[in-house]
Amino acid sequence: MKINRLLSRVLVSGLMIFNSLNLLTMHNPHNNHHNNHYRYDEASVVIWTSWDNNYTKWVLLARESYGNNDVRGTWDCFGGGRNKGENHPAITAGRELHEETAGALLTKDFLINKLKPESFIRDTIGKRQTKTATYIVKFHNHALTNLTKNFYDALQNPNLTREYKEKDCLAWVRYDVLKNAIDNAINNNSVFVKGNIVNWRDTSRNAQIKNQSLKLRPFFVRKLKNRL
Repeated sequence: MKINRLLSRVLVSGLMIFNSLNLLTMHNPHNNHHNNHYRYDEASVVIWTSWDNNYTKWVLLARESYGNNDVRGTWDCFGGGRNKGENHPAITAGRELHEETAGALLTKDFLINKLKPESFIRDTIGKRQTKTATYIVKFHNHALTNLTKNFYDALQNPNLTREYKEKDCLAWVRYDVLKNAIDNAINNNSVFVKGNIVNWRDTSRNAQIKNQSLKLRPFFVRKLKNRL
């Protein structure tokens, strides 16, 4: 009897410990891809918003101003390679977002802190097995409206370094249109979407150059296929 009681106590204790560990795992935020030990190579952020009384989601994309023929002139989100000393995807993505908006979207520290609590999408892409971390984050429409208003003027600053000039144009694309185009991409075929380009002469919404065909950067498509 004593042995049976002892075994019962051991089994009950083990079950309690197992359940406790399960609860800790379920509530551990690192399981939601916040893990700062993820050995990523690059990090990026897709920024989107919606306007008052309108539930349509809009993504703000930017055109690549540098790179080879496969990159230059294509449209992408904001992001890039991990710098030495950066130990969290939010640090890399926030810095890249600040740089590639020519410093016209809030401050770098604000962007990093906004991204840190967010989860991100992990993937490994291409022959080089690039480990990516992609955030998809909503910004208030006022913040992104101010960005489109100030972006082109910010690019004219003669003191900007190269990394602040990697994007040269902005465009709005409906979230559902972008998702549909990316999800239906076939192998290495070029992917195009219709978008409204922000006019550098007049950045107001009414002056947008509408329904333009935008060629998406292939790397951007591969990262987000079936992920948006």
